[in-house]
Amino acid sequence: MEYVRSFISIDLPENIRSELRQLQEDFKKSFPRFKWVSVTSIHLTLKFLGNVTDSQLDPIRKELQKIAEEQSAFRLSLKETGLFPDIRRPRVVWVGLGDDIKALSQLQSHIDSALTPVGFVPEKRDFTPHLTLARIPEGLKPPELEDFGKQWVAVQINTNLNFMATSVNLMKSTLRPAGAIYDVLASFQFKSS
Repeated sequence: MEYVRSFISIDLPENIRSELRQLQEDFKKSFPRFKWVSVTSIHLTLKFLGNVTDSQLDPIRKELQKIAEEQSAFRLSLKETGLFPDIRRPRVVWVGLGDDIKALSQLQSHIDSALTPVGFVPEKRDFTPHLTLARIPEGLKPPELEDFGKQWVAVQINTNLNFMATSVNLMKSTLRPAGAIYDVLASFQFKSS
């Protein structure tokens, strides 16, 4: 049986990517051992599906099409920097989003519910909208991690940068040694206002 590693996301416009690129550049020299995500690959994940069978792809597309036809575009902006799981033991470096988070959370919840009958378990954790900029490898010393954590959470984000979310994408993720490669399997435009 063939599988496609897949997820559902919202793409980012160039002005947001530019800001994220600059943020990464400011830290790459001081923290070269981090696995910095290629700026062209950064996206807002709404649901990670994992390995999807060919027979599941059509029902997923149909559900996303129905959701998109009922969804109005909404505004998102950059809001803050953050770390998962926390500042003392950081593993994932991210930038959080603001503006119409209610519409975003409702969309994510709607997708979660609609795909349950197709065979995808709803997310147990609360949805935290974020853009992953880097992953921190094991083996770094606590002082280095603490130093980075303090610097990262102190960064001032340009909160005036915003964009309209106008579609969702069904994505294919191909894992490679140099990092994942993402391809759009299908895109679903939100209804016109």
